[in-house]
Amino acid sequence: MNRTPPKDDADGIDTANRSPNHLRHILLSSMGIDGPRDTPYELGGRVRCANFSSLALAQLLPETEQPDFVAFLLTPKAKRNAWGAIRVEAASLGIEVQAIELPADVEDDTRQILETAAEAIPDRSRVSFDVTQGLRYHALLCFALALNLPKCRDIEMAGIWCARLEIDGPDRAKPLIDLKPVLRLAE
Repeated sequence: MNRTPPKDDADGIDTANRSPNHLRHILLSSMGIDGPRDTPYELGGRVRCANFSSLALAQLLPETEQPDFVAFLLTPKAKRNAWGAIRVEAASLGIEVQAIELPADVEDDTRQILETAAEAIPDRSRVSFDVTQGLRYHALLCFALALNLPKCRDIEMAGIWCARLEIDGPDRAKPLIDLKPVLRLAE
C-alpha cells in the first residue's frame, strides 16, 4: 500500500514511480455517528484489530489490492465523533486518510451525498467501498455509485466490502466479505 502518497500530479498522486496504466485505488468508507470500537476483522485467514473496519481492510487486502488511501464520507456529526480517532489510528498504521465532508443532515440529502461522493473520486481510479460502519442508507448509495460510476466515468470497481458484525462474541473475528458479486445481479 502506498501509505503516504507523494503529491506530484494534478490529483496529488505520484506518477513518477507508477506505470501509465496504474489506476489509483481509493477505499471509500462511510461513517455513522458511533465512535471507535476495537474489533477483530478477518480476511483470507488473517486477522487485524482496528477501531474502524476500513483501516483493518486496508491492511488485510493482498498487497496488490491494497488502496493508495482511505477516504471517509462524514456527516458533520460523524466528523465530530470519529474523525480525530480515525486520523490517530491511521497515522499509527501508516495509512493515508482523507475526510470527505457530507452536507449537514437534512431530510432529503441523497442527491447531495451522491454528488459529493462522486466528485471525490477522480477519473482513472479503482474504487472499493466499505459499507460496514456507515449509516444504513449510505450502503445503498454506495451500491448506486458502484453500479453507475463505471458506466459514465473512467472508474473501475475493485470491491464492495462489509464485515459481518453479527458474528457472536466480542473476541470473535468479524469476517470481511466482498459483495461485488451482487453488482453482477443488477447488470
